[in-house]
Amino acid sequence: MKCFLTGLILLIFSGAFSQHQIGHFNTTYQDPSRRNRNIETEVYYPATTAGDNMPMTSGQFPVIVFGHGFVMIWSAYPNLWEEFVPNSWEFSLSNEIYSDLKGNIYETIGVPTHYEIVYPEDRTDFYNSFYSGNEFKDIGIDKIVTWHNTVYK
Repeated sequence: MKCFLTGLILLIFSGAFSQHQIGHFNTTYQDPSRRNRNIETEVYYPATTAGDNMPMTSGQFPVIVFGHGFVMIWSAYPNLWEEFVPNSWEFSLSNEIYSDLKGNIYETIGVPTHYEIVYPEDRTDFYNSFYSGNEFKDIGIDKIVTWHNTVYK
């Protein structure tokens, strides 16, 4: 607990000692475990001058690799890299476009807003609704998959 509080205090007060400009570049990695899928990545780092493809400040910096949420885009999080990078952190965000094995890209298809998914309101019932026997099961995901399979055969 003492380490946690110390870390929290350092994080809170680190903004007062900001010393680095924010550099940025974009790169693409390949994931061989997923049929060489390209993973476009935005990288923010402590730089000598702010901007794209600027020289990195000398030194070693811890790295945060951040995965944005479903139906969110990497550019929705400037508050994070604008906080961490000036305080000596590198910050990377995946800009990957997610698709299923058939190549369907759900980020552009979406689910209609009128498509209602009702979960139990009671907390215990809600958590228990994810398990059926020894299997994980989500009624929302099942309903979306069923909808998708009827619309996009």
